[in-house]
Amino acid sequence: MSEALSNKASKKRILWINHFVPYPPKGGLLVRTNGLLEGVAKEHHVSLHCLVQPRILAPYFDGLEQGLSKAKEHLSSLVDELQWFSLPSESHRLNRVALAFASVFTRAPYSVNWLYSRQFKQHIHKLLAEQHFDLIHIDTMGLAQYLPDNLPCPVIVNHHNAEHAMMWRRADKQSNPLKAWYFKMEGDKIARYDAKQMQRLPLQICCSEGDAQELRQLGAQQVELVPNGVKYLQVAERNIESGHLVFVGGLDWYPNHDAVVYLLTELWPALSKAFPQLHLDIIGKDPSEQILALAGGFSNVTVHGFVDDLNYYYQRAMACICPLRDGGGTKLKVLEAMSHGLVVLGSDIAFEGIAVADRQNGMVANSLDEYRSAIEQLLAEPGTAQQIGGAANQLVAERYDAKQIARDYSRMIRQVVEAG
Repeated sequence: MSEALSNKASKKRILWINHFVPYPPKGGLLVRTNGLLEGVAKEHHVSLHCLVQPRILAPYFDGLEQGLSKAKEHLSSLVDELQWFSLPSESHRLNRVALAFASVFTRAPYSVNWLYSRQFKQHIHKLLAEQHFDLIHIDTMGLAQYLPDNLPCPVIVNHHNAEHAMMWRRADKQSNPLKAWYFKMEGDKIARYDAKQMQRLPLQICCSEGDAQELRQLGAQQVELVPNGVKYLQVAERNIESGHLVFVGGLDWYPNHDAVVYLLTELWPALSKAFPQLHLDIIGKDPSEQILALAGGFSNVTVHGFVDDLNYYYQRAMACICPLRDGGGTKLKVLEAMSHGLVVLGSDIAFEGIAVADRQNGMVANSLDEYRSAIEQLLAEPGTAQQIGGAANQLVAERYDAKQIARDYSRMIRQVVEAG
């Protein structure tokens, strides 16, 4: 058999079920799923079926319809079959509010109730009855509700983070007792739901060893690491402007919103006083009125909102500052900055799942004094930003290159199918 025929014969038929349209590759969820999907589609036959979340897709385009049109054009060139369905809970904001209240009285967590669509469930069941697939990939555990009791083939569950642990962390950080209670309850429900589903869906993939440990504690039988990855860039010398810092991340995501509020209220007043030459660019879609008001109190802070091309800001930034205090998974915005050759100045949470060594390929700071010390070094030693940023770029090449990660996942799929 020729090599071409052998490769064709080894291709598997994959049913890929997603809780959002995986395009464009901007922002954490989109970057991870888009990267894996593109890699797998090169090696296998993929049938992609999605729910539409307008809040994820629309902000990158002039409205939802344009976004769906662009997504269809791109994704149809990758996969063998593409279909998507509207998500009832996303038809209006009041639907989500009502569902959050109703979910207090259900055994299933809000995150599962939110993803329910009767039409989509009927579609998936019909699809599985009429077509043969070698493997099913679901992009979050909440999609397990769409799979029949009698599974026709192996299933891989992708975890963007350990959602139950993220809810528990959010509850612990809440000063509002009612919100703390709600997040704790949601975390408990997610943990019970995931543990039950893991009994019939034994194979999980996640992006960090910390998340893997959380899943194992729920009883996961097999957890494989498929790290988050970004496009590796062979970065030349950058045009660093001393004192320029940048924060990048969607500001409608609560950990990013919290980080920017913390930065502007707890860190920036003291840092600006100590180092008057500092300037901060805040980049991310949907900045809140609170963030705009706080930033407006400083002459050396600019809020840009969504920026399609970050190269200019990455080129001139002395460092990317990322004072996250909440969230889960591996932060793709950190990896993207590292791939651009930036030194990332961030908290322990910002670097979760990334093999960063302090002052070697990143700078770790968890207090005002530590941020002040790191910035002082960057300003006093102009070569430090280039040196640490170069090491960060090399770390991405070695461990977090999206193309290699996708190739590894494609091989995993083949091995799972062939193992029976």
